[in-house]
Amino acid sequence: LEPGVVPSVYQVLVEEYVWDGDAVRDNWHARPMTEEEKTNKIAEAMAQPHPNGWVFDEEICAWRPDLTAPGTAPDVIG
Repeated sequence: LEPGVVPSVYQVLVEEYVWDGDAVRDNWHARPMTEEEKTNKIAEAMAQPHPNGWVFDEEICAWRPDLTAPGTAPDVIG
């Protein structure tokens, strides 16, 4: 894994130890979550407290404000 690279929402970091000459170094890479891991992560995130009226966004695996509700910023601005 390149320095500074962050895995996506549904990826897991995996650490391996690799011989580099006479030394051992860490080698990190990201792998996709299994369906079971993804299902568990979504269930855990959905169980978190959140303000009334917020919707769960599976793409980011988090609660967010419902911007389609009347009186929200897009309605006021546009």
